[in-house]
Amino acid sequence: MADLTFDTLRQANITRQQEWPGYEQTDTTFKALEVCGEAGELAEAVKKLVRVERGIAGTTVNLEAVADELADVVISVDLLAEHLGITDEAA
Repeated sequence: MADLTFDTLRQANITRQQEWPGYEQTDTTFKALEVCGEAGELAEAVKKLVRVERGIAGTTVNLEAVADELADVVISVDLLAEHLGITDEAA
């Protein structure tokens, strides 16, 4: 992953999104809500990781699960930025 650049990530995200049925229906509202949903999933994963660290009963996850959710947040934020015409230079 050391060779991953913002532009490479952006292109991969665009390509992957175009493979999703109905992607052409994803407007600004949908993309912003997607960011919120992914951020909520990240928060939930972090909460479950904290349970492990503090010995709190309940469902738990490992750091890999948190990393997966964090990646989903990065992807959804990038897709929103791309939709709005925001480049890495402007952000």
